[in-house]
Amino acid sequence: MSKKTILLLLLLVVVATIYIVWVRKPWRTIGEGRTDFAIADTGSITRIFMADKEGNQVLLTKQQNGSWTLNNAYSADITKVQLLLTTLHDMQVRNPVTEKQMNTVVGTLATAGIKVEVYNQKGLEKVLYIGPATVDQTGTMALIEGSEAPFILHIPGFVGYLTPRFYPFAIQWRSKLVFNTPAEQIEKVQVEYPNTPNQSFLVTNGIEPSLTALQNNQQLVTGNQKLNYYLGCFTQLYGEGFDPDITQAQVDSIRKQKPFSIITLTAAGGNQHKLELYYKGITEKTKARYDDKGNELPYDGGTYYGFVNGDSTVLYIQQYSFNKVLQTAQTLTENP
Repeated sequence: MSKKTILLLLLLVVVATIYIVWVRKPWRTIGEGRTDFAIADTGSITRIFMADKEGNQVLLTKQQNGSWTLNNAYSADITKVQLLLTTLHDMQVRNPVTEKQMNTVVGTLATAGIKVEVYNQKGLEKVLYIGPATVDQTGTMALIEGSEAPFILHIPGFVGYLTPRFYPFAIQWRSKLVFNTPAEQIEKVQVEYPNTPNQSFLVTNGIEPSLTALQNNQQLVTGNQKLNYYLGCFTQLYGEGFDPDITQAQVDSIRKQKPFSIITLTAAGGNQHKLELYYKGITEKTKARYDDKGNELPYDGGTYYGFVNGDSTVLYIQQYSFNKVLQTAQTLTENP
């Protein structure tokens, strides 16, 4: 190979290197962008605010006892909050956004990104913008406020994207816990059946609990063991889920009906927890639609519409989970 050819090749290598380093700048997304998305000390987080461009907002606030509230009005689903905190701790940059993808990703984050503000006791710690999934559904577009370059996030070992863990829809963060009062903290439980008032009753707690018929205020004979067991059933009772798609007109139609049952638990100190149950009509999703004779049932016997503490949000209640507290005056007095 001649000297001239060698020099020409060296010149081409130098030109190519200059072009790649100074024109293409493959390193610039990392160099110009912050990658410290994760939060090491999630135990110090006191508030998380999430919002999208459509006006949906969620504020999660940590209480002194370690529980979390939703929008300063409801108890938050602690399982989902813990998953969010774990995500904030574990998420990592999988790869930078390429120059070719840059404008598309930035535009997507601007229009469809979820703003996430994370606070600790000192104030605002970090602001993130969480976008949708990548094409392969295994990465999540994201940007830190004040940074010029977005990145693709993931959690090592997890296959999927992280956006659903940041959804700014309040109904998805609300706790489905209905009753969670230990027996020793219960003062009384009143169960009403408006359609069959002779089955309504009141259990009063004490050294020896008592059972009273609401219809005539007569004390009923039963065993203490049965009543103590009944009072012990009001812990960890969850609804199945809230209905985000039900309309206000449908809610009003349900509330115009007579409730199937009303359970009012009064805890020590006078705090009340109330659950109103309404029959749910038969649909194609109903598992048991017919009786033993093949006749269609008038309502769904496995799921009820529930309203907790007078709130207008529909919570589906499974009969399977609540049958132990949906006793009647008759069942509580049988075989005392």
